[in-house]
Amino acid sequence: MAFNRSVSFALSMSLSLAFAAVGCGDFIAPDDDVSYATLDGHGGSLRLAAFSMDVPAMALEHTVTLSVHRQPGSHVSHDYAVQPEATTFVHGVSVRITFVPGTSPPVDELFVADVRHSPAIPLGTRIADPAGAVGGVTTTGGIFAIVQCPVGVCP
Repeated sequence: MAFNRSVSFALSMSLSLAFAAVGCGDFIAPDDDVSYATLDGHGGSLRLAAFSMDVPAMALEHTVTLSVHRQPGSHVSHDYAVQPEATTFVHGVSVRITFVPGTSPPVDELFVADVRHSPAIPLGTRIADPAGAVGGVTTTGGIFAIVQCPVGVCP
């Protein structure tokens, strides 16, 4: 009888640990896949790989923790999801994504866009650097990527 209790206890402990391990993976992203920044009225920046968001002073009315993670997409660049998407900035924030020149369409056809919409909506105040970066200005969180818009019209 003692043997059965020991086996039963060991089995239940093993299953508990297994479920705990699976659960953790669903909620914790590796550091190289996500970046966090706690920002307030003083502004600051959020960066991950080729993505950067610069928040000027007074763009936030309260302290907020933003995160960005890279996700697959069908655009010129990876998609970068800035959370919480419902974040609203009082003043425009600059979003910039870099790329390797010569490996993408002509820079005059590249825009940073919020790709939550179909068609994608290019950000205002387009910034283009032929050396390998495009950007724009937004007042919300969202999912941002470089998109190709021939003659400025996004598909």
